[in-house]
Amino acid sequence: MKQTGYLLAGAAFAVQAPRLVLTVLAADRLPVDADTERLLLTVAGIGTAVVMTGGGVFLAHAALTAQRWRLALGFAWLLVLTASAGLVAPAIVARLAGQDLHQVLGHPRLAKAWAILASLAHELTAAGCMLGAAAVAAKPPSPEDEELLLWNQLDGARERAERAERELSELRAQLLSLPSKTPAAGEPLVCAGCGRSFPTVQARSGHQRTCPARSAELSKAEPELEPAAPAQEGG
Repeated sequence: MKQTGYLLAGAAFAVQAPRLVLTVLAADRLPVDADTERLLLTVAGIGTAVVMTGGGVFLAHAALTAQRWRLALGFAWLLVLTASAGLVAPAIVARLAGQDLHQVLGHPRLAKAWAILASLAHELTAAGCMLGAAAVAAKPPSPEDEELLLWNQLDGARERAERAERELSELRAQLLSLPSKTPAAGEPLVCAGCGRSFPTVQARSGHQRTCPARSAELSKAEPELEPAAPAQEGG
């Protein structure tokens, strides 16, 4: 199925190459005999039929069976279907009216629109066939692949859990190594002056700075230094 998409996309060369040959020869003002021009245009017409018709069928099948890009493939199929109808409908109208195609497309705008559509339709179809070939080539994972993927995810989750546990243990050890800000059991923090208890060392230190009893004890412990009396000279 994938090869079919590639072949249909490659058939677009048979559409564009003859037209480019005629265009380049006309630009260089080189005459082309009627038989050669008829042959080149016949090849381009057969290529257009193969690309447009086969490409539309391939895109419809790919849009229904591919594992991915189904919406894009369905939209591409609608574009190909619309382009094919736009190319063929004027010729059918001309045959029904007993006219030639150029008479039906007599308005300049209609002629330009039809020419642009004829130049781009096979290119867009070839691009859609390449997209369809890529979508068809993508196979769903086998049960063995899914099981392997699950085991890999499980191993990764275990490694992350072990890493997080090690980091948590290191953080716990760091917290235990920090000095405690609260008194240990059986060691109350009391003021040395008034005997009041405090929950933390910082609270006790702040209280002892202004505690009158603590200040009085400190003042008693310090030696009293008095200035010596000046010696009197005898008269």
